[in-house]
Order: sequence, then C-alpha cells, then structure tokens
Amino acid sequence: MKDAATLAQSLDLRKTGSVYVGDCPSCGYNGSFTARDLDSILLIYCHSCRDQKAILDTLREQGLWGVASFDRIAELPAGGALYPSRRKDNTAYATQLWAMGKACAGSPVETYLRRRGITLSVPPSLRYLKQHRHAPSATFWPVMVGAVVVEGEPPAFAGIHRTYKGYQRVARGAV
Repeated sequence: MKDAATLAQSLDLRKTGSVYVGDCPSCGYNGSFTARDLDSILLIYCHSCRDQKAILDTLREQGLWGVASFDRIAELPAGGALYPSRRKDNTAYATQLWAMGKACAGSPVETYLRRRGITLSVPPSLRYLKQHRHAPSATFWPVMVGAVVVEGEPPAFAGIHRTYKGYQRVARGAV
C-alpha cells in the first residue's frame, strides 16, 4: 500500500481533514480506524483494538499491505534520502551504531530473549553492542540495537532503536 488515499478507497474510509476514518479492518469497530500520510509514509491505527500486528495481518490477507523480507535487513544500506528533513548527523550516527553492532548469537541479547521465552532464532534485524553510552544517565550499558525499516521493495533502512540491557533494572531498583 503506497498511500492513505489508496487504502481509504479499498476500505471505504471517509476523509476528515488530513486523516481517513472508518471501521477497523481487524476488530471491525465502527469509526475507530485511521489512516494518514506523514512524510510519504502511511500511518495506520485503530483507537479500539490498538493491535497493529492484527491490523497488518488482516491487511496482508486482503492483499492491501506488502510483506517485507526481514531476512535481507542485515544487508540493507543505511541512511539515504528517506527522511530528507531529518538532521544528517542523526542518520550518520544511526548508520554508525548499526555498523558497529555484532550478530546476537551467543550474546546477552540472545540470553535476554531466551529468558523471556523467545526461542526463535534471533533475526538479522537485531544486533548487539557490548557497551554504549546512555545519554540521560551518562553511563555505559550493553545495548540491543534493532533496525527500523520502512516496508517497500526493497525495504529501506530508516534508523535504529536501542534497548539498554540492565539499565531499567538499576533505574527502577532491584525487583
């Protein structure tokens, strides 16, 4: 799906300002589903079920949403002109952190996932940094780095998400 107008036509959504509104394709709740474009990216949300995965699964089943190949994420080039309005140093920094990341096999990231009952092989969209600075606390922690990808053919690397392993335990206090 390329844009909100095309999705709106397929789902019989009505336009309200810059947003299209209608029944959720997943839960069916009346008037709870919204679709809009932001910087050439289609944003969708249901204010009732709030279940993004179920919505995307339903749209995929209906042939209205593409399927990204996450097996290729590890080889994706980072940066580019996907978000031309963003500061270039943010993109360069995300690219640098992604490049510094290592495969998660045998790392604390894999241990973290296993302890939470996730037994699937660690996807190439996750990487591990042994230590990285957590700016708000000015401390260093192990980090799980996740690729943020915009669906398309091919999928486009948009940035990263960092999860600091161990920081939350210290910040909240021992449980």
